[in-house]
Amino acid sequence: MKVKIMTLKSACILFAALIFVGLGACKTKTSNDKEQLSVEEDIWVVEEYEISDLPLTSESPIAMNTSFEGNVDPVDEEDALLEEEEIDEAIAEEAVELEEEAELEEMYEIATLEYLIDMIEEQEYEAEEIVDVSELVVPLEETQTVVGFNKKGEEKNAFQVISDQETGEIEQVIFTDKKHHDEYDVSVGMTVKEVKKLRRELKHMVHKDKAFLYDENSNVMYLLDSQNLEGDEITEADIENMEVSALIWKDKKHHKR
Repeated sequence: MKVKIMTLKSACILFAALIFVGLGACKTKTSNDKEQLSVEEDIWVVEEYEISDLPLTSESPIAMNTSFEGNVDPVDEEDALLEEEEIDEAIAEEAVELEEEAELEEMYEIATLEYLIDMIEEQEYEAEEIVDVSELVVPLEETQTVVGFNKKGEEKNAFQVISDQETGEIEQVIFTDKKHHDEYDVSVGMTVKEVKKLRRELKHMVHKDKAFLYDENSNVMYLLDSQNLEGDEITEADIENMEVSALIWKDKKHHKR
């Protein structure tokens, strides 16, 4: 019986082939990782005072540690930075002022549309005026302006922003894509039952033939996929069977509009 012994040349060829296959697998994995990271970067997280690290009010931790003011342009980053001790003192002083002077919602500043446009340009997004307001999922007041924000080179809006025409103050930020979510892990497409398991304090209301879930102490609310509400009474059972059709950031002091 003859036994074939692998020559040194054959062994080298086999070793090189294994290295090549291994490198190919690593390259594929790295490529997939980069692709996954790219996808994750386009997911927006709606929080009480900011959206994905973009401060919407002066109560955002990011805004508090820079010189954020809602109704002015962003200042240069170098001018905005403070020493850690100064930041702590400023936060402590502001907390005392808030407690002594008024309730929180009457005190903090809200960012303007111009401010948001300047901030978001750094993330390769751009603002586009929406001419056909019939595409908007919530009613638009005569005093309001709406623009859409989309990734440069793409047509579909990632989100829409409603602001006051006179002051430029942001009043609503609307997300309708299922890939986005809020800090409570609520996303578009979830049922009301599912949402209330995450946020038990929510109430519902009907405004201009639209149904919403909201909390009086929260800036994050939800538009429901209600149909043909005009002239019909909506019941608790009706609400429970609805789904979220949009995540909405809306400052508490504008909830009554």
